[in-house]
Amino acid sequence: MIDDELIGRNLTVLRGTMSQKELAERMRKLGFKWSQATVWSIEKGERPLRLTESEALGSVFGIHAQALTLTEQSLSRVMRARELDDALTQIADLAYASFERQRRLAMAYDMVAGEDDDEDFTPELFAHNAVDYALQGLARAEAHLRGEFEVEELLYGPFPHEGHDFQRAFIARVRAQIEELRQRGDTQEEAEDGVDQATQ
Repeated sequence: MIDDELIGRNLTVLRGTMSQKELAERMRKLGFKWSQATVWSIEKGERPLRLTESEALGSVFGIHAQALTLTEQSLSRVMRARELDDALTQIADLAYASFERQRRLAMAYDMVAGEDDDEDFTPELFAHNAVDYALQGLARAEAHLRGEFEVEELLYGPFPHEGHDFQRAFIARVRAQIEELRQRGDTQEEAEDGVDQATQ
């Protein structure tokens, strides 16, 4: 059953480390006359939450307003999904930043090309980038975790053990991506070798 106390508990969970004062300030920016006391009374179930307020809270927390009425278990699933989405977004942002930083560095090298030529430092060498290093990092991480699983099986016997489904799915996906990138790289190198031989 949905009641004010459930909504209050969910608001507390969604607020997390954000202070009641900060939440009230964000709601005021959206046109609601909220104070820290407003947040406190809603979280205690002493003040009902209006529909327009729930929609505004949804935008503050980046979720659908109906999350405020979910059961504890369902809200926990939503929070885990949001945590995963936030982590993946951060990873994508880091990948973009590394790409853009190296692209700008490449532009800088192009501007001074010919001024101080270094036969050992070629565009092909420079082209090895964050993707290459990310691939190496993924391969190391996959091998490390595979070793952990092997030790665990040695100590506790063969699988199945409970609690590893998500890790195994994650590692299987990483392994498949590593293999796909390696094959793509091998195909590219073979194509380049073929072009080199044809021009000789």
